[in-house]
Amino acid sequence: RVKTWQGGRGRVRNVTFSNLDVRGVYHPLVLDQFYCPESQHPGVCANETDAVAVSDVTVSGLTGWHTSGVAAMLHCSQSRPCGVVATGIDVRSVPGCSNVVRCLNVASRPGAACADGDNMHGFRLDITRPMTEALGDVPCVHTSA
Repeated sequence: RVKTWQGGRGRVRNVTFSNLDVRGVYHPLVLDQFYCPESQHPGVCANETDAVAVSDVTVSGLTGWHTSGVAAMLHCSQSRPCGVVATGIDVRSVPGCSNVVRCLNVASRPGAACADGDNMHGFRLDITRPMTEALGDVPCVHTSA
């Protein structure tokens, strides 16, 4: 998880996440340049145009399963798009959940989950496979995030 305050200044760069196995998490991969928790900022957060620059973030070898329907949420500022490369991602959703990657203003390479104009729409269906193993009574927790 990489999260920065909207309206903040500075940079996050050269961050690598590799060989991670997640099980039963809500959102396996999050990059959020609009972080503004209610507990630390009562009321509605202003929509700031400036943001902390995020570049050279690499995610490789992410496996496992999630319960939210959102495998990855990459929300970046229009004024400072994020630079992210993700390879070897095999994250599945529990039965009954969708398995999407939500992207906004992500500078990515062609063919990646956030490439080819999908940033303009804010989301893209992921191509990862659904769960094939039985997980018992693990529910899908749908999210509006």
